[in-house]
Amino acid sequence: MKKALSLALALLLMLSLLTACGGNTPNGGSSTPTTPASDKDGTTGKPDDTLVFVRRAVEVPGATLDLSDDSIYFVIIDGVKLSLPDSTVQDFLNAGFNFENKDEDKNRMVEAGGSSATGYTLLMKSNTNQTINISAKNCTDKSIPLKDCTVTEVQFGTKTYFTGENSAGLDISVVCNLSAGSTEEDVVSVFGEGYSKMMYASQLNYMLINADAPRGFIFDKDASGNISNIIISRGVDE
Repeated sequence: MKKALSLALALLLMLSLLTACGGNTPNGGSSTPTTPASDKDGTTGKPDDTLVFVRRAVEVPGATLDLSDDSIYFVIIDGVKLSLPDSTVQDFLNAGFNFENKDEDKNRMVEAGGSSATGYTLLMKSNTNQTINISAKNCTDKSIPLKDCTVTEVQFGTKTYFTGENSAGLDISVVCNLSAGSTEEDVVSVFGEGYSKMMYASQLNYMLINADAPRGFIFDKDASGNISNIIISRGVDE
């Protein structure tokens, strides 16, 4: 009798453990799949391909935006607003980013001159491997550290230019809450009809970076018509 009772108790305990290990999330909610995958270095923590961008409701303005309006050139990352070109590389580091290239030195000196660009720098959100590209310039008349250089361009999306890295899962948006994953209709409701690649620029160039003081937005679409990549560029006027 005692043996049978012990077996019954063991069975009940096993069933309770199996129930506790089910797939329910707290408060009955569901979670976005975030199964860690091995990254280039063999470590875990990189979001898998099922992650999507954090999207907010697009705020349609009363009239299409004026590209000469300095106030529209900003990104909001995890609730932190970073305006271009008023923000520096250090401001992005303060917002929780690190250099993806571990050998990059924020104190590396950059030559003086508005045309002295640091090139594209890949930044990674702390411990998530979610990345963005920035372009920074030394717009002063003396050499300054990279961390103090002005950020003039931000790129993000499912595959950011030049790197193929993925920003998915990152809460990042531009003016009127436009983000990767927004629709073409969302963009048109804010900016009106654009040029090829949905480019909106104060001076029409094949790429904004060809302009002396680039100012504008580029939205790339995927096969479904949703926005896959965004470039926001706001150069420094001479």
